Amino acid sequence: MRSKILLLGSNGYLGARIYQDLHMTLDIVPQYHSSPFWENSIQLDITDPIAVEKTVKELKPDYIVHTANNGSGSWCESHPEEAKNLNEKATSYIADVAMKHQSHLIYISSLAVLNPRNIYGKTKKNSEEIIQKSHGKWTIIRPSYIVGMSPNVTNDRPFNRILKAMSQDKPTYWDTSWEFQPTYIGHISQVVERIVRRNITGKIIPIFIKEVVTQYKLAKDILSNFKKEVQPKNDNLVIPLSIEKPRFFEELNIKDMSYKEMITVITQEIKAI
Repeated sequence: MRSKILLLGSNGYLGARIYQDLHMTLDIVPQYHSSPFWENSIQLDITDPIAVEKTVKELKPDYIVHTANNGSGSWCESHPEEAKNLNEKATSYIADVAMKHQSHLIYISSLAVLNPRNIYGKTKKNSEEIIQKSHGKWTIIRPSYIVGMSPNVTNDRPFNRILKAMSQDKPTYWDTSWEFQPTYIGHISQVVERIVRRNITGKIIPIFIKEVVTQYKLAKDILSNFKKEVQPKNDNLVIPLSIEKPRFFEELNIKDMSYKEMITVITQEIKAI
């Protein structure tokens, strides 16, 4: 009997890719808030604790994959109360209900928790602490700057801005100050699948490639394959770089990839649309 998975945030950039990658092999129920992206989606406001309780009680999911936080740092800064409600309080409701109904919670966090310099990072860090103290089954995935194709190409996420630049006739400008190790979006789907198949519990799994890059390098290396001009700019982003080794690829039997390989895969994904 296949495990049942409730996928929170299936409309979003990341959630839509997870659903696309895994719904043929796993029993996934996608969730939406205001308008469905997938035909079999269920409506749920995750900031409503009564609705969360009712949905989980009725569905009885073995796993809850939580991708429904708002990942925009600028939005969180402009809407601090809404950000805390959606990214932190709602996560506490989900963690409580998951523990009560013995659902394994898979939370998509962020490497921003290592240096929580803004509201987004602080809500993610607080959410991780809430989950770890819940006494339920949990696994936390920590991606970095996520890149790669998703069925949702309109959501205002960093990679979708690169896609948008493809339709512009003039050069686009990208930051050179922030350095990070990017995460390929397809690796997150693979990690979720391994967690479910192997019932991996109580672990925090950082997932990203080895090389350190900037927004400018990423945009240039992708858009140059489509003859689009990219120019550098310095946004003077002071974000500490925490270089880590992506140590979980071998343990989870996932093929690691170099930066060059990732750019090749992403270029192929774009050409396929």
